Amino acid sequence: FFFTHHLIMFIEDGNYIHVVPMRGKTAAAQVDAYKEAAAWLTAKQIDIRFERIDSENAPQVSAFLDTLGVATQIAPPGMHRTLKAERAIRTWKEHFVAVLATADPEFPPHLAHSLVPLSELTLNTMRPSPSDVSISAWTLLHGTFDFSRHPFGPAGAKVYAHVKPRQRGTWDAHGEPACYLGPALQCYRCHRVYIPRIRSVRVVATLSWHPSPIAQRIFDPSQQLQASYGSMADALRDAAATAAPAHRPAAQRQAEEALVLLDNVLRDVHRPQNLLRAGRPNFQNPPRHHAHARVREHVRRRRHHLPRERHATDHALRHLLPLRIRITIPSRRSSSAITRWIRSPKTTGPSTTSPA
Repeated sequence: FFFTHHLIMFIEDGNYIHVVPMRGKTAAAQVDAYKEAAAWLTAKQIDIRFERIDSENAPQVSAFLDTLGVATQIAPPGMHRTLKAERAIRTWKEHFVAVLATADPEFPPHLAHSLVPLSELTLNTMRPSPSDVSISAWTLLHGTFDFSRHPFGPAGAKVYAHVKPRQRGTWDAHGEPACYLGPALQCYRCHRVYIPRIRSVRVVATLSWHPSPIAQRIFDPSQQLQASYGSMADALRDAAATAAPAHRPAAQRQAEEALVLLDNVLRDVHRPQNLLRAGRPNFQNPPRHHAHARVREHVRRRRHHLPRERHATDHALRHLLPLRIRITIPSRRSSSAITRWIRSPKTTGPSTTSPA
C-alpha cells in the first residue's frame, strides 16, 4: 500500500511542523496516524492537553484523543483562519513539492514518503523558535543538529552505495546504484539509501554522489548586453534620484541618456512584431531554387516597407553590432557556390555557414 496522504501537526508553542505519512483518508488510517503522532510526542516529552482538529477528521479520531485525555475542538468547515495548521499545511506542501522537484528523475514515486523525515528536518531547521528566535524549532525539540555527525545531501539524489568486500564477488563492482533518503540519525555519519536491486532500505557509511544535471537557461549574447545596459541605466537613475539636479555632472546625464537610448533600441529590436516586419530570410531551411535572388530581394524589399524609425534603429545597430551572417548556397548549374553577406542585428556570435 502506498502512502497517499500526510497528517500535518503544528505545535504552536515550538513553531514546529510534524508530518506523519498516511495510507489514505479512511478512519482506520487516520487513527493509526494519530497513534504514531502521539507516540512521537510522548518520546519528545511533550504533553498535549488541547488540540484543534479539522472537520474532515473521522469521529474515531476524537474518541481516540479522549482516551488520551486531550480536549479537542473541531474547526468550522471552510474557516481556515480558525486553524493555524492550515498555514502549516501550505508551508509543508510548498517545501515538499520543492524537494520532489529536485529529486532524481528515476526516483521511484512510491518512495516519496521516505523523504518526509529529511524534509521535516530541513524545514524545521529554518523555522525560528517562538521562545528564542536565535535557535530553530528543530533545536528546541531535538537539540542542536550537528552536521559533522550527521551529514546529508539532496533528497532523492542518485548515489552509489559501497558494497563490502565480503558481500561482493572478486570481480564485482564496489558499489551499486541507490536512491538517497536521508541521514541515519541513530548512527554516526551514516546514510539511509534505497537499493532497487533488493527493493529495500539499507544503512551505509560510504557512498558517492551522482546527481542528475540541471538544465540551465542559456541567454543570447544580445540579451545579456540588453540586461547589462538596463541595469546600468537603472543604477544611474537611482543615483540621480538621490542627488540634486544641480549637483549632477553633465557626463553622468549624458551617460544616462545614452544608456537609456541604447536600452530602448535593443528592446525595439527584440520585439516579435519588428522581427516579423523585418522580413528576415529563413536561415534554417532556405529554398533551393534561386535562393540567392530571393535573399537579395528580401533585403531590397526590407528597405522600402520599413518605417523611418526602423531605419534609424538599423543604422544604430550597425555601429553597435557590426556582425554578419554568411549564407552559402550550392548552385545547380555549376559546381561552385554562391555566397552572400547579410547584416543581421539579431546575431552576435561568430559567422556561421548554413547549407541549403
